[in-house]
Amino acid sequence: MKYTITTYKDNPFLPQIQIDEIEKLKQRDPNLWRIFGLGQKGIPTKMVFTHQQYYTDLPQGAKLLGYGIDWGYSDPSTLVKVSKMDENIFCQELLYLRNTTIPDFIYKIKDLGLNNTDDFICDSANPQAIEELRRNGINAKPVKKNSILHGIDLIKRNNLFIHNDSINLQQELFSYIWKTDKNNNNLDEPVDSDNHLIDGIRYVLEMKIGRNTGVYIY
Repeated sequence: MKYTITTYKDNPFLPQIQIDEIEKLKQRDPNLWRIFGLGQKGIPTKMVFTHQQYYTDLPQGAKLLGYGIDWGYSDPSTLVKVSKMDENIFCQELLYLRNTTIPDFIYKIKDLGLNNTDDFICDSANPQAIEELRRNGINAKPVKKNSILHGIDLIKRNNLFIHNDSINLQQELFSYIWKTDKNNNNLDEPVDSDNHLIDGIRYVLEMKIGRNTGVYIY
């Protein structure tokens, strides 16, 4: 039996915007590129993110989107800086602290010397902590959460660059995997573990990227 492989290039009615999105997969997600770009069978991978690259110096022209905060105590409380230039996202881990109270976490943030009028997008599950940040002069905002898959898609739409010194963030990205069923097939839900800095990135993108338009809100 013979099979004919067809790809997006064989569809004369495909709009250019969709062609552009498919061709971006070559760099952002090689597995999806195999499927949608080459018409081949995908290679299952448990890792949620496989397209991260690394940087040392933030390029000129990159704009700060904001800082993402995820709350914890036994789990870490985290702060991540998220910047953007064109279709590139630059992420830098700033704080990753266990067994830290909210006042101590606030002290650590202020000790970084950041501009506290910038947007600090926080996990909305702890409104008391958000209010404490505000009372300390930090422009804290609760995230308006969408689905986790939506947040993952926002990250995957862009080239993802991680600061070389962001060791915990690098480890989270390597550890962040899909749940599997009894037959070891991937499910459309990640394992909810070791994702605190990743969640902070999602919070910033949820709030700073127009949800349906892709327009960035500075």
